[in-house]
Amino acid sequence: MPPLAIVGAVNGAKLIAAVKENWDGRSLNFETLVSSMRMVALCAADRFDVDQAARDALTEADAAMADHLVSCLPTREELAAFARKPDFVTAVVDHVAEKLAAHDPRFAEGALSMAGFDARSFAAAVVQDVITAALANNDYRQSLMTYLQIETLQGVARLEDGMAEILEFVRTQKAGASLTDQALRGAIARFIAFQPDASDADVLNAVETFEREYRALLGQVSHITVNDNHIQSLKVAAEEALEAGDIATARIRYREAAKAADDKASEPVRNAANLKSAEASTAVTMLDWQAADAAWEEAAAKLTPFDLTAGEAIVWEAGDRLKQFGETFGQTPALVASERRWRALEIAAVVRGDNERVATMQVWLGTVLSTQGARTGGDAGLALLGEAVDAYRAALTVYTQAAMPADWATTQNNLGIVLWTQGERTGVDAGLALLSDAVYAYRAALTIWTREHFSYYHEVASYNLALVEAAIAARRG
Repeated sequence: MPPLAIVGAVNGAKLIAAVKENWDGRSLNFETLVSSMRMVALCAADRFDVDQAARDALTEADAAMADHLVSCLPTREELAAFARKPDFVTAVVDHVAEKLAAHDPRFAEGALSMAGFDARSFAAAVVQDVITAALANNDYRQSLMTYLQIETLQGVARLEDGMAEILEFVRTQKAGASLTDQALRGAIARFIAFQPDASDADVLNAVETFEREYRALLGQVSHITVNDNHIQSLKVAAEEALEAGDIATARIRYREAAKAADDKASEPVRNAANLKSAEASTAVTMLDWQAADAAWEEAAAKLTPFDLTAGEAIVWEAGDRLKQFGETFGQTPALVASERRWRALEIAAVVRGDNERVATMQVWLGTVLSTQGARTGGDAGLALLGEAVDAYRAALTVYTQAAMPADWATTQNNLGIVLWTQGERTGVDAGLALLSDAVYAYRAALTIWTREHFSYYHEVASYNLALVEAAIAARRG
């Protein structure tokens, strides 16, 4: 009996082998993602020549989506189930649209359009953009793999015809005698996905190897003792799944137990770091920014080896508070200390390959460099302003208008401010070029900051744009 007779039963399992496993994925901030994609859809719709009634209908539908869309998005378990459907994206869009329709009949299929505007189509466009952006995010895609693996293996287990044939063959060869059917199914499916052209002998050898390792694993975990009730409950759940042959679930429970144990072990360090950070806050409140800087440094150094995210949050707080102090009290050394924090976070993000985080750090670096440049005279000040311009422009290679319109507009506005300052302090020809670049940046920001949707920011940017254009006119006489 050739193993390839059950290829149809394990095609889904091959999807697991096609994606590098990573069990440390994090989910996206879907509220931010949904907000960005709604803005993209609004801007796209705004380009069409429609009357005010249709615009009002569009605004009402967008408001309804803002209230309900995040709660209507599928969970990672549901997305894994949708991944087995022929048209994945259509299945997700229809699922979300039906949930929206349960909240608001305007999103129901076949609902009457409002002044020529179809709310369901608008929602479908946003959902499709959200799902596409989510799956393009490496962290989210990797976190989805856990659920996709479980769903795929469950799908393999449900395809009884092909699997029954190979199970019968393995049992008749006296292989895997101590394994449950569930454990044996999983072992066979994983092996054939890993080596599709395996022979009968290869399958039997793989089952025998798995059986030995499985029994050794049961012996290994039986000697683990813990004193924490929560960790113990996760360990017991993992052992029960392991005994039943549900190795995928056991792996997840052991991972959860290990993380809980790590959290418990790091708790004393976390408390010490948080107390040190509190000491820093009290020091800066007493206007002793140097002592605060040293305390934040120590707090971050304590916490980062145990919790990178929390350690970097302390560095972030230090950069922000030192920048505020430097601006409020005119302390350039405090601004320099703030700059050092943002550069450290930028370098760490570059090392991790986290481009979005790099862009965020470049924006913050731009703000503190522009403040230093504005406060520093001569060539040194112009050099700092130039560094700020470079930082903002580097961020704009990631903060694109299509993918991140809100961040893109804010960064364009900040760039306009620095170019304006730089242009005012530069000679005629070069200064005019810089002022012209500032005009371009402000106009770019205003394509997103429209009067209808961002009235305050629209007015501020428009006012600054008028002042820059007046400065250009004055220079040209």
